[in-house]
Amino acid sequence: MGNGRRGRPVGAVALRRLTPTQEERREKLAFLGQARERVDRSVFEAKYPSEVPRHLPGRGRRAKGLTQLEVGRLLGLRDGTWYAELERGLISNAPEERLLQIAELLGLTARQYEFLRVYACRPRPQYQPVTVPDGYRDVLDLYQGPAYIQDHCWNLMPPRMYNAHAEALLAGIPDDFNFLRWMLLNEKVRKAPENGAVHAWLPQFWEVWAPRALSVARATFVRHPDDPTLAQLDEELAADPDIGPLYRGKLPLYAHTDGDLRPFAHGTTGEVGWVRINVLNPHGSGATLLLLNWKPAR
Repeated sequence: MGNGRRGRPVGAVALRRLTPTQEERREKLAFLGQARERVDRSVFEAKYPSEVPRHLPGRGRRAKGLTQLEVGRLLGLRDGTWYAELERGLISNAPEERLLQIAELLGLTARQYEFLRVYACRPRPQYQPVTVPDGYRDVLDLYQGPAYIQDHCWNLMPPRMYNAHAEALLAGIPDDFNFLRWMLLNEKVRKAPENGAVHAWLPQFWEVWAPRALSVARATFVRHPDDPTLAQLDEELAADPDIGPLYRGKLPLYAHTDGDLRPFAHGTTGEVGWVRINVLNPHGSGATLLLLNWKPAR
């Protein structure tokens, strides 16, 4: 279950791979066109009555939904060129203020807005050193469920920032534990143990765990392409014979795990149950506190 590897310098090849292509941007932002077609056209007709066309080609006069040109006009632009380029994956440096306008206009969910920011903005600067504020050792020990603290790359924060409940749930946590690597690259957790053995494993791995985790991983790497640890994880995921094809394929829109309920087999008892994943970020630390609230299925 260990990590055993830390980040190395990011090479030019790795940076090219971590930079999303136009096609990937277009695929990830396909929901924009779908959201645009659900907007009632009255929002445009009320603001620009003189620009309402007599006919909407191919859709009928009374069809709902905004055209790309109309979205552009509602954004305060001269026409729909910039917005059309956004949907086609040609925009990689969009101002966040404009993305907020788009999110409000199209009624995007928080998850959709996060993906819009990831795939339409410039990559964020490399993470600063991650620290854990004073007092969180007591928080972990007092919490009545599995909990641990990781850095931005899913590495366990030292010294041993987890509680006894987490250690029992995962059947042991080594000092170099990386939750993403354990979850996606450890073949042992993908299937139930045999011959009476007991270990932590993830039911519905290919249906639930892998697609969601890979989508989160990919979005994180795109936002921080110069982080060596994330680049290394990206290489390992892409090279894995089982995970790689899924990772390199079309992943679902899944920008975060906070609040997720997923099947999880307890590593100490072997009992299959459900884990509710909640995510908290201690202010200004760069670290993440994960609460893995596990309950038996029965």
